[in-house]
Amino acid sequence: MFIQIVQLMSALPQSRAMRKRKELIFKDPGMRSVFINPATNDTWRAGDTYRRPQLARTLRAIAMDGPEAFYGGRIAEGLARDVREAGGIITEDDLRSYKAEWVDAVSATVGPHVLHSVPPPGSGAILAYILNILQHYDVGPGDDQPVLYHRIVEAFKWAYAVRTRLGDPADPEITEEVNEVQTCQCFFF
Repeated sequence: MFIQIVQLMSALPQSRAMRKRKELIFKDPGMRSVFINPATNDTWRAGDTYRRPQLARTLRAIAMDGPEAFYGGRIAEGLARDVREAGGIITEDDLRSYKAEWVDAVSATVGPHVLHSVPPPGSGAILAYILNILQHYDVGPGDDQPVLYHRIVEAFKWAYAVRTRLGDPADPEITEEVNEVQTCQCFFF
């Protein structure tokens, strides 16, 4: 998979998102080096092709050398430097000492389906909460009505309000909260 992504990084079509975020792009040297056409000193235009050679090199190194390429050496050094320059606090030591954890998925029954997703700090439980709210409405093809969009927005609003109660998944109280959220048979409106 990484090799295909590396090939894609060799030439990408331009996106309208660049034009919408032009001011932000110009402020950041890293973004400017990628998303500004040096010939025009403007964002790339529709039909232009731009290159991401640094990203391609990074992905190639990870594909060839595995996680060590990312969590140590030049990639970690550059990432930590970029984060610090942007006001962040990640250090090379943080990256070197990071160990990914294998955790059980959160599972929730949504109608006749079972949803399996990531636990906090991911938003799998929140997705389950949203879907559990929406399952109370017979949403189907052709339901392009303002009330449907209102219900969707409200479901997201309630769910992300609940998310403020979720924190460190290692905390037993958080685990209990996640269990409540993913099994909620919510019906608010």
